[in-house]
Amino acid sequence: MAKSNEIVLSDFSQMLPSEEQKSSRKFDLPTASTAQAGERYFDAADDNAILAQIMGHAVDISDYVYSFQQGGKLVEGLSLIGVNEAANRKGSIKVKNMLFDDRLHSWLAYVTAIDTSTNKIHYGAFEQPKRTKSGKIDAFAFTKAVHKAQRNAIRQHLPAHLVREIINLYRMQKGISQLSQDENDEDEPPKHKITNAQKSAFAQANRLKKALLRVGITQDDLWNSIRKRFKVESRNDITEAEWTLLAAELNAAESNGAIFNEFVKKIKQAFADDDFLLELKSVIEKSSKS
Repeated sequence: MAKSNEIVLSDFSQMLPSEEQKSSRKFDLPTASTAQAGERYFDAADDNAILAQIMGHAVDISDYVYSFQQGGKLVEGLSLIGVNEAANRKGSIKVKNMLFDDRLHSWLAYVTAIDTSTNKIHYGAFEQPKRTKSGKIDAFAFTKAVHKAQRNAIRQHLPAHLVREIINLYRMQKGISQLSQDENDEDEPPKHKITNAQKSAFAQANRLKKALLRVGITQDDLWNSIRKRFKVESRNDITEAEWTLLAAELNAAESNGAIFNEFVKKIKQAFADDDFLLELKSVIEKSSKS
């Protein structure tokens, strides 16, 4: 486990894998993903975007937006490149306190993004498998983990009008009608206690229910281990930062067989000696005091 105090938006040049990452560890090959089609599409597209930028390929407005048909409807969203462009246009977003954990089958990256104009803080995490779906070692797994975590933190700061502006530039290029304000989310996030990370974690835990039962773990077992790990009496006491970490881990366990097996072992051990969580808590405490 290690940490970096600050990273620069879109700086891929220094995000290279370690020698340990390149080692030929053997473990179970990934199983087929059960994530939703849109999530799989976005994730694969961002993998391609990261590699394209590493290779120095030029990008244009068409690379800023994902657009595909799902269930007869057009689904659009900002790509990793689009999120970074929106952040650069907005300004005032600072990404810092990057943590990463070198796990047996994956890299887990965790970042804090601060809007210096409002002092709002959002967290982003991503757990990236060290092997591709074909079983080959992914030399850029660490790079992908870092920049997807960065993407997840930054996009929570982006106002709807700015997202709409970039999507409309894409639509203009494609000759598609423009989005109106009514077709997008409100600029201010809804005022409720349940965060996106919390909702995501609940949904992923539910989707993992059958797989966990097959290895003898009930939903009660899962949530009891999570409460023990975070040292809380109730799920209501879990912080936004911890929900963000949990959602990333559940997402990885849902989509990769080797990571799922490792996650099961941690549940059975109730995440004993979780050094990464201790480091995360320390960073969050320091951020809240600064």
